[in-house]
Amino acid sequence: MRAYPFPRRLSSFAGRAVAFFFVLSILLHYIYLVGNYQDFLDSSQIYLLSLLRISLVLELASGFALAVFLGWRVARDHRPFVGRWLLLLGSLVCAFGLLAALRFAQQWFQS
Repeated sequence: MRAYPFPRRLSSFAGRAVAFFFVLSILLHYIYLVGNYQDFLDSSQIYLLSLLRISLVLELASGFALAVFLGWRVARDHRPFVGRWLLLLGSLVCAFGLLAALRFAQQWFQS
């Protein structure tokens, strides 16, 4: 049985956290859109938006951690990990876009 060093385990955990929070953000956004279409109560919409904001911030934090660990693994293993970099970039772009749209929506709701 091969033992993996601690940073490699953290890299694996960060990658799984990015995937989890990405899927959670997409699901929360979908539930919000479906609820908005069916005229849910305002308090549940605000609650969904706050959960979405938390999941997006956690996704961005774990995404930046994964970028650091991937950079470390690229330098150590001399492998480019192109697929992981592309998935990470796509996830971070979606998270930034949703977070910007969320801030716009929250400003619109408060006015």
